[in-house]
Amino acid sequence: MTSTLQLTRTFGGVTDSKGKWQILIDGTAVGSIDPKQTVELPVEPGHHTLRVERSERFLSRERSFDVADEQVVSFSCHSQRTPHAARQAVRTVPEP
Repeated sequence: MTSTLQLTRTFGGVTDSKGKWQILIDGTAVGSIDPKQTVELPVEPGHHTLRVERSERFLSRERSFDVADEQVVSFSCHSQRTPHAARQAVRTVPEP
């Protein structure tokens, strides 16, 4: 059986509207996501990591999650300005 990772890319400002972001599960690219899009990806039950990236310079922190058989785990992502630099970072947030 498989489980599902649901990822929603919310709008994070003007610079957030540029192109696809890569979705990495357990360090492997498994898909991409456009602005204001929700994607659902199959994952095996167990412990995993999630990261999204626009480039090597613009990427999220790695998030760990556990998922049970046939469970749906939801996250959202958006860009955000880092407080100490005029560049964008990517952020993932678990959904309740």
